Formats: sequence, structure tokens, C-alpha cells
Amino acid sequence: APNIIKKGAKDIFDFVYEPISWDEEEIDDEFALKAREAFYEEIDRLRKEKIIKATLEVEIVGDDSHFPFKDKDLEDWFVVSGFVKESDGERIGKFVVDEIEFDIVKSQNYKCPRCWRYKATKEGALCDRCQKVVNG
Repeated sequence: APNIIKKGAKDIFDFVYEPISWDEEEIDDEFALKAREAFYEEIDRLRKEKIIKATLEVEIVGDDSHFPFKDKDLEDWFVVSGFVKESDGERIGKFVVDEIEFDIVKSQNYKCPRCWRYKATKEGALCDRCQKVVNG
């Protein structure tokens, strides 16, 4: 390892623990945690009724302004193929957090064979993100 990391240490026992200091304000993740819990309760129901097999088959429709993170981070947080403000997809469920309602809809796109998200525009095709990665 470079000296900037080792700071003169000869072996692992010479390292000194230094806590990370954060300059940013604390993220208020309480709403996000409650939303994820409510979402997965509804997902469990949908799985038991055999409406879906995986969360990547769905998108969440609602206002993202209540969350401490946006866009792709919300998709990753819920492990869904999209978090959108509007959708024409088939509504298969809903969940409510602090009196704010979110719909769960089946994604209208196709499953990308590389990332498994339902973002491909054609059957068997890669989504835009994966296509860019594959093409370099």
C-alpha cells in the first residue's frame, strides 16, 4: 500500500484507528426507512399472491421529494426498476408512509439480460445503461 495509507506503519498492528469526520449534516433517513418497510410488506403480499416474483419487475410511482436521495439511488434503495412521478403501468399495489401514498406498478419495459432491471425497450435487448457499458 502507498505511504499515504500506511503512514509509516510496518505491519497491521501499527495502524491507528481514526474515526471519519463528516462535514455534512446528518441525513434524515427515517422517512426512507419507513417507506422501505411499508414497500416490502406490500411486496410480500404480491409475492404470496404470485403477482410478481422479484421487486425488479415493478416501479414505484410517487413524489420523491420526501426522500434524502433521488433517482438511481431510490431505485437501488427499493431494488426496483424505476421510481417515477407518473406511469401508465398496471397498478398492482400501494403503500402509505406518513399519509403519503405511493403506487406499485408493473414495469412496461423488458428485462435487461445483463442487469435484470426492466428497462430494455425490446425483448432480449440491453437497457441504455448496459449498452453504454458494453460498447465502452
